[in-house]
Amino acid sequence: MTAPHDEAGEPSPRRSRWLVRFLVLALVLFAVLSITWLQLATRLGGFKVVDLAILVVVCLSLSALLLVGLQAGRDFAASSSTRVARRLRAYGAAAGAAIESEEQHQPRVPRVHLPLPIVVIAAVILAVNVVMLFAGAYQTGIGVDEPVHVVRLQQWLTSGWYIPDFLLSGGESTLGDTYVYAPVAALVAHLVTVLGGAEGLTEVAISPEAYTIRQFAIGMFSLVGLAGAATIARLVFRSWRWGVLAAAVLSAIPMWTGHGMFNIKDTPVAAGYTVFTLGLVLLSRPVALTRGRQRSLAMAAIATGLVIAVGTRPGMWPALTGSAIVAIVAVTVLTARSVDRRTALLTASVRTLIYLASGLIAYLVLLAIYPNAFSRPFSVAVLSIGESAGYGYATKAPSDYLPLWFSNQIPVVILAIAIFGLVVSLVGLIRAFLVRRARRSTQPPERRWGLQELMVPVLAQALLMPVMAIVIRPTIYDAMRQFLFIIPAWAIITGVGIWWLTRAVSGAGVGRLAGRTVIGVLVAVALVMPTFDQFRLFPYNYTYFNEIATMNPIDGRWATDYWRLSERELAKKVDLGPSGLCPYGYAKGPVDWRPERILGYPTCRSNENFTVFRSVDGPSDQQPKLSPTQFWYTIENRSGYHMPENCRLADEVARPLRGQTLMMSLAAICDLRFPELPNSQVIAARTLDSSAFVSGWALPPRPGGVWSTGTSARLGVMLPKQLRDQDVQLTVDGHRLVPRGEERRVDLWVNDVPLVGAIYGDDSEDQRIQVTVPADVAGKMGEGRMIVTFRTPDPVPAGPAGIGGIGDPVGFLLNAIGVAPAQSSGG
Repeated sequence: MTAPHDEAGEPSPRRSRWLVRFLVLALVLFAVLSITWLQLATRLGGFKVVDLAILVVVCLSLSALLLVGLQAGRDFAASSSTRVARRLRAYGAAAGAAIESEEQHQPRVPRVHLPLPIVVIAAVILAVNVVMLFAGAYQTGIGVDEPVHVVRLQQWLTSGWYIPDFLLSGGESTLGDTYVYAPVAALVAHLVTVLGGAEGLTEVAISPEAYTIRQFAIGMFSLVGLAGAATIARLVFRSWRWGVLAAAVLSAIPMWTGHGMFNIKDTPVAAGYTVFTLGLVLLSRPVALTRGRQRSLAMAAIATGLVIAVGTRPGMWPALTGSAIVAIVAVTVLTARSVDRRTALLTASVRTLIYLASGLIAYLVLLAIYPNAFSRPFSVAVLSIGESAGYGYATKAPSDYLPLWFSNQIPVVILAIAIFGLVVSLVGLIRAFLVRRARRSTQPPERRWGLQELMVPVLAQALLMPVMAIVIRPTIYDAMRQFLFIIPAWAIITGVGIWWLTRAVSGAGVGRLAGRTVIGVLVAVALVMPTFDQFRLFPYNYTYFNEIATMNPIDGRWATDYWRLSERELAKKVDLGPSGLCPYGYAKGPVDWRPERILGYPTCRSNENFTVFRSVDGPSDQQPKLSPTQFWYTIENRSGYHMPENCRLADEVARPLRGQTLMMSLAAICDLRFPELPNSQVIAARTLDSSAFVSGWALPPRPGGVWSTGTSARLGVMLPKQLRDQDVQLTVDGHRLVPRGEERRVDLWVNDVPLVGAIYGDDSEDQRIQVTVPADVAGKMGEGRMIVTFRTPDPVPAGPAGIGGIGDPVGFLLNAIGVAPAQSSGG
């Protein structure tokens, strides 16, 4: 087919348009297919130049085929005289007329001039908070879940599943969260990190540079949310001044700026939801149905929002779909009230088709990115809801959980204006639904509220899911971070309140200047005060509480640093070393040294805040010297903290907030506490408190005793007061597992001093080992503490079935232990 030419022999604009379409389609296909191709190449041994060449050829070929097919379809539709074609043309003509009619009857939003001083203040606050956002991304610590998502992404690159390798079994998560998360946000952060040179294309790094750049990428998602809120406000209020104000309000909410520094799970979802709402706002305007560019923008925003939000949390699809349904139904009802039902149904059908087309595009993109999950659409649709609503270990939140956190973490002036803006928006909707068509058409613009059609998607984002959560009570924890996506909508609703007040003042006579001054002061206070509070809390902005909450002490009532970000700063102050314990939560009583894999007290070696950034900002040289019976213990503030009775404060991370000091986390030095043995009595090892088994034991105890695992096991006990400061006799009853025809040795050390050894053969029965422990050895650790170490070279594998359920190599079976005065047994 030869393209038409103009009189000068140059290609016509039509040919240029087809060329542009071809290039755009090829680029889109390349962006989508390269992700899947990258996964495949990673599994087959690496991405090569030939893979890139093949991918380019495939994209160009597919683009040509699609465009030729599209043109053929158009030619067929134009030349066909079938009944279906006639009906489609008739529908198109009727829909076009309905759209024109809706556009003619759509109420015009009165232009309200936002004073320039307010715009300047808003712009300055916005700039300050954006700088704070990225500075915080550079300085803040590593959140609790970010290392897990690093592992998830590496697993996605390797196997195609966005599930931690230690939870993956048969393509499913053993924790039951197979469809809770998807890799879109992590993939974007990965690509940004690759461009920053901190990691390779097919591997995920855990270096300080990689974590920092990933957090910069999260800040970019926060910027997308700010831009989306600003654009929505521009469309609603018909001025970019109001867009700047809405973005400034959103940035002044510490919850938004704080989570934008680190939260890889919720910030992208919030940004995606806001972009999706922007698409619905565009779709609510008749101009988006008549002009190709506006329609394309609406489809792009809807599809992009779906990809980001659902591609990060698949369980978000009901919320987004619900917003779309509410928006389309509301606009349909309003059109029926202002024009007629036939026009409303025709325009609703066009909007529905555009939304479905956008959703199909988004699904195809998600299918290309995460085919393992999205090739099972029914499973994703159903299981993502159930797994998200009843996630893992958490429990259902009370009905007042969200209202309490919302009312105590949103800055109080913004909260008051937002509530007023919500009332204004709801009243406008009610008036639009109730006012008759004839009366509505004769109202002058200054009497119309005029925001109802465009505010419906914003109200749906702000209210739909919180109301549902209050009613059905799903799993909610960690304050409001799972509902961070409602905050941009509330920032726009705050703009509605300011818009209405400014409009009311503009119609006043003598008091106009005074009214504008009052509004200016109100807006300045609403923006400046929380920004100042954020500056004082920096970089833990998300721990902010408003004036309502700080009427009473925060510590002991509210969780502050539940993401454990302050532990990076804590690591600069103290060197926790390999002996430090970093549990998640706080102890209610004495804290004891316990095995990590049994009782869930992880060492700080498994906490990235104490390891990743150690080479960058390690602790100072002046460190407290710990005795052999002491260890480090960290505590973060989760609704308060309790200093264990055997610990003392060494250092802490805290921030000021309106006359209070908010504790984020602290490091304590704790003394080992062991169970006290009775005087002159041998007791069964299985009756000892679990705090006695320092390391190297298979717990819980078996009826016959406690098995040691590996080559060394440590047991901690306390001497009775009568036996301290003197020689004591230590008695140990037990059995050594020995292969047939061989011998094995057991060596006993007390307080790191070797004392005695015993030989066991394959036919040996239980043996009693007795040894005198000199007073200076027994008292080496003070307060009667003794650590008895059982060294068992060459532990014996327990076999496929294990011994009593033990799968690790085992050495010594401790049956009983006792102490007595040395002279009573004669040594």
